[in-house]
Amino acid sequence: MSKSPFTPEFREMVSKLFLDGESSIELSKKYGVSAYTVRKWALRYKEQGIEAFANHVGNKAYSLEFKQQCVELYLSGTLSIDEIVAKYCISA
Repeated sequence: MSKSPFTPEFREMVSKLFLDGESSIELSKKYGVSAYTVRKWALRYKEQGIEAFANHVGNKAYSLEFKQQCVELYLSGTLSIDEIVAKYCISA
């Protein structure tokens, strides 16, 4: 079960509004979600669609190679932490 009090449909709606040009600050005030969260949701939605918000149960286990790949992407400056999290649907 998800820890988020927001449904996947709600997160998708807010993400679409942001991607369609509404500011994260306006959406934050309107829906009671931080502006950072709005931007984070939109980035994840842009990368993975509604699946980014699917309710996953339990913790995932990642291989050492996968972890190293993520660290190398970050250290090389190729992707930010937020972009890596969105791209691979992992928690930070």
